[in-house]
Amino acid sequence: MKDPYHVVRNGQPLGQFLQTEIIAKLEDGTLLPDDRIFLSAERTWISLHDWLARLAMPVNDAPADSTSLPTSNRDGHILTVYTAPPPQHNSKSNDRYSRSKKKRHRHRNRLSGDDFTEGEASVGQRESNYQRRRRQAKFTKIFYGWIVAAFALVVAVAFYTWGISYKKQVAGLREWNEDLKEQVRAHKERNRALLQPVPTGQVAGIVGIEDTDNGKFFALASATVTLYRRADVEAFIEQHSSAPSPTTDEEIAEFIQDFQNAMPRPEGTDLTNSDGAFHFSIPNPGDYVLLVVPNKVFGGPQVVWLQGVRTGGPTQKILLTDQEALTAVKFHFKITPPQGSMEW
Repeated sequence: MKDPYHVVRNGQPLGQFLQTEIIAKLEDGTLLPDDRIFLSAERTWISLHDWLARLAMPVNDAPADSTSLPTSNRDGHILTVYTAPPPQHNSKSNDRYSRSKKKRHRHRNRLSGDDFTEGEASVGQRESNYQRRRRQAKFTKIFYGWIVAAFALVVAVAFYTWGISYKKQVAGLREWNEDLKEQVRAHKERNRALLQPVPTGQVAGIVGIEDTDNGKFFALASATVTLYRRADVEAFIEQHSSAPSPTTDEEIAEFIQDFQNAMPRPEGTDLTNSDGAFHFSIPNPGDYVLLVVPNKVFGGPQVVWLQGVRTGGPTQKILLTDQEALTAVKFHFKITPPQGSMEW
């Protein structure tokens, strides 16, 4: 008696059966041709279908759903070898396959331009949906490309405009810085010149117009500086004290002319240089008055200075600006006291 065979299905053991038991279970459907049987002599697993192919069975003993193949054994008896029944396809799998196939078919129709709904014309009469979608996609791509290009152009123009404005601002700041440096330099030179002591018996000073808004000092060149004795000037002022003060540039010019005609010979006369500086010597110490009249090419309103000067010892240079000048707005018959003097 042969040993029983091991039978498994899908890797799960079904048990150990004798040859007759396996054939009986195949007939009643307990075992299937696809189940595998272990052959100990060959040390391998084979399907029951292949195992039965090696055996000879009577035709009447073959399973009902098997396919019989006529053959003969060694004794010449007619035998049959049955094979496994044809595979049974899952209906759900068939439905999925059919839907997938239909979907691929519709996709090929769209690519070929044949995807038309009911009522649409043929390819020769009307463009396909695919071509229309391609054209729309191309238009959208071009449209957004132009938007990006326009945005980049606007940004570039903005940066260019900002760069030009920034460059102008930097140039303006540099120019302002240079002007400031020049003003500082001019102030330092003027202060240095004013702080230098003037020897005894000499008179020196600077004449100019001060721009308080911009902090600039404009020297008056070619201005006439005349030195008179204080007693002579006070005598002229006393004679004209009752006369009305000049209120126009013409009246101031007339006053200057009358003053120069009435005064005796001056003690000294000088013209300011390009820096607005003047200088002359006084042999006799005493109290004097400077009459300063700008050149006619000055172009501004008529101004005049009557500045008191006291000599007899070392003094500093005199600074005459429009703050001390006599104009049509602020004209009075008075002599400005010497700079630094409390009494006059």
